[in-house]
Amino acid sequence: VDFAGAFDSVWRLKCIKKLQTLGVCSSMLSWIKNFLSQLFCATHFDSSMSSFKQCETGFPQGIVISPTLFNIYINDLSDILNDDRLTNSALF
Repeated sequence: VDFAGAFDSVWRLKCIKKLQTLGVCSSMLSWIKNFLSQLFCATHFDSSMSSFKQCETGFPQGIVISPTLFNIYINDLSDILNDDRLTNSALF
């Protein structure tokens, strides 16, 4: 599995739903939702930088909670990859 750029492509709503399913308390869930909904990003190339735009997907890199959220997001990946229906579909 190639995880290059993985933090940038996470579907945040899916992660929030997983946190709800895991029983994360409402105050923590609210904090995470607010945190993830207020992210802005810009592109830097050589000495130029773009204007800031709201980021729709992904977790910010360098933030302490991001690896934990990412691990929660992918915690069922092995179940999906081991699903016989997926394996049989991929072969044909």
